[in-house]
Amino acid sequence: MNDTLMQWLAEGHIRPHIDRVLPLEDASEAMRAVANRTVQGRIVLRIR
Repeated sequence: MNDTLMQWLAEGHIRPHIDRVLPLEDASEAMRAVANRTVQGRIVLRIR
């Protein structure tokens, strides 16, 4: 099942919804948003 999902993702058949992109320094803000259930999708933390 997991292999199938990864293949669909690689082929562009599914695309996760990204709610916001934050710098790594704002990881605590990201965790608060998840805990408070104010996220509609995924939060991406930028490393650079």
